[in-house]
Amino acid sequence: SNRQNTSRQIMTDNRKVTYITFQTLGCGSIRIARNFASKAYLQTLCQVGDDMLVVDTEGDEIPCENGFYPNLDPETVYTVIEEKNLGEQDLTFDSQEEKMKFVQEKMMENHFRMQKMQEARKQFIKEMYHPAHPHLWMLKEDMFAPSYLAAIKSNNPQQLTSILKQETPTGIYSFEMFSEKFCREFIEEVENFEQSGLPIMRPNSMNNYGVVLEELGFGPFFDDLLPYVKPISSMLYGNLGQNLDSHHAFIVQYKIGEDVDLDFHYDDSEVTLNVCFGKEFVGGSLYFRGLLEDPSTHGEQFEFNHKRGVAILHIGKHRHGANAIKSGERYNLIVWWRDSKAKRLDQAKARETHNHAHDHHGHDHHEHGHKH
Repeated sequence: SNRQNTSRQIMTDNRKVTYITFQTLGCGSIRIARNFASKAYLQTLCQVGDDMLVVDTEGDEIPCENGFYPNLDPETVYTVIEEKNLGEQDLTFDSQEEKMKFVQEKMMENHFRMQKMQEARKQFIKEMYHPAHPHLWMLKEDMFAPSYLAAIKSNNPQQLTSILKQETPTGIYSFEMFSEKFCREFIEEVENFEQSGLPIMRPNSMNNYGVVLEELGFGPFFDDLLPYVKPISSMLYGNLGQNLDSHHAFIVQYKIGEDVDLDFHYDDSEVTLNVCFGKEFVGGSLYFRGLLEDPSTHGEQFEFNHKRGVAILHIGKHRHGANAIKSGERYNLIVWWRDSKAKRLDQAKARETHNHAHDHHGHDHHEHGHKH
């Protein structure tokens, strides 16, 4: 898509960071500053061997000079491949079985490679990144809005209920959650990271701009945040909200000329927390259209306007999207809270159905789609 090719140029003390996009075959893509696009770094970040090639959209090889790739164009998406994989698209198979076996082995190989790529990115960022606000990596209670903290600590259902605004009968709630200072500093941190030129992974299949926070080492922060969310999620969503034990946390960013809106989707989560961090913006409301598994709610027409520091909580399978931003910039923190046991059961069930039916109806969509 053309949106993906928009080069990202950020002004910082008259120094322009130009991001280049590199994709792999089956293992996602990364954006990284031109000055980091060396053969050694790309080998590590893409987990490929010495026979690595960088090719443009025409399939022409980009020559490597003194370990770097000069004249890379920010408007082009380059592909990083290994020479040994070049012939794979021309392979022929004697039987459907043989083909399936090859595809399954390839998927397995890609799965492990993606894990290694993520570890490599995290390590790379850990070694190279200089945070603007190092204290943000440790959760502290003064990051919360006082009303939120008092309610959570009270352990009292009445007090918890008193801070919640029920937005719809379908389980959408809003509440003030974080202090203005925390929101402001978090945006400054994200901008600082973007200006570092270090590798940025797209948050999901639908947002081109934003940052996966686990990659910056924020995993423990969200582990520590969970006990401050569970009293509310358990009270509101019963079993679904009680067994949360893991997360995927990311920042999404909307701005004219970049991502401006978000298509209709649902999330790969049990419960989703969505908090607006700022900045100043017009438009960009969230719209909801009922619960995926309850057709009687599909006529829902609810719109939510973001305010800095205010969180919205909903179940992952609540269908929603984001209207276009009209001006300014909007940064939101999204946390997909998950129940890893339920997820494993779902995946096992999906695999079983998949093996019986040999068709993908919706399975792929469930794994990769629906993002904020």
